[in-house]
Amino acid sequence: MGLTLGRDGETITAMLQSPLIQDGGNGTSSRNTRLVKYRIATDPPTLLEQYVVQLPSYTKDDVENVAVQNAILQVTDTQYLMLTTDEGAGAGLRDKTSAHRRIEIFDLAEATKLAPETQARGPTIANPDTGVLNEGIQAGESCKPWLDINDAKELAKFGLYNGNVAGAGLLNEKWEGLAAVPVNDGNDGEYFLFVSSDNGFRTRTGMRPHLLLPTSAARLTDMRYSAPERRPERLRGGRGWRVGLVQSVPSVSGQAA
Repeated sequence: MGLTLGRDGETITAMLQSPLIQDGGNGTSSRNTRLVKYRIATDPPTLLEQYVVQLPSYTKDDVENVAVQNAILQVTDTQYLMLTTDEGAGAGLRDKTSAHRRIEIFDLAEATKLAPETQARGPTIANPDTGVLNEGIQAGESCKPWLDINDAKELAKFGLYNGNVAGAGLLNEKWEGLAAVPVNDGNDGEYFLFVSSDNGFRTRTGMRPHLLLPTSAARLTDMRYSAPERRPERLRGGRGWRVGLVQSVPSVSGQAA
C-alpha cells in the first residue's frame, strides 16, 4: 500500500497495492486499484474522496502481468508519483531479473469521485470477471512512464545492475519507498528523489532498546515496539518478543539477511 502526506499537511492519501476482488482483482487482468483521501486535521480523520487508479502492465516470458504499487508521493494538488514493480525477482531470489520497476505519474483532475455507495462491498465500479470499468467511471489519468529504475545504462554509472547474475550490485526485489528532498532551498523547483528498498525487515544480529532478538532468524515484523515499563511477552516458537506500543519508533541496527 502507498501512503503520502498532502502538501497542505492536513490530508493523507492511501492507495491499495493491487485491485480488490470486487473490482476484478481475482486472478484477472484487472488494473483497477482504489485511492482514498482523508482529512487528518479533524479528530477523528474524515474520508474526503475516493478514486480509481489503473496500474500499469508489463510482459515477462510472453505473459502480460499487472504491476503492483508500492509507494506514492503527492507532488501537486491532483498529481502523484507512483512506484510500481513486478514481484519475485531480484537479489536473494531464484529469479534475479526484474521486468518492471518504474515510477509513473498519474493525475486525478479528471477522475470520477466515487459515490458513497461504491465504497460498499460488491462489484460496483467494474466487472468482477473482466475488470472493465462501469460506464461513467473515469480512472485517474496515467501519464507515460517517467523513470525506469531498471535502466541498465543509468545503473551502470553506480556499479548496479538488473540481471541474472548474483553480486553486490544486483538490485533488491523490494522497492517500497519514495521521498523528495529539495536540492537547495526548495524555491527553484529542483529536488532529489530518493527511492528505497528493504529486506523484509529481517536481521541476523539485530538489537533495539528494551527488546532482545534471541534467534538468528528473528523477524521484526513479528514484534510490536516496546515501552521500558512494559514486560515483554515471549512469542511462540521463540522468534522474538511481543511488547507494548510506544509513540516513537526506536531505531534498528543489525546485519541484513
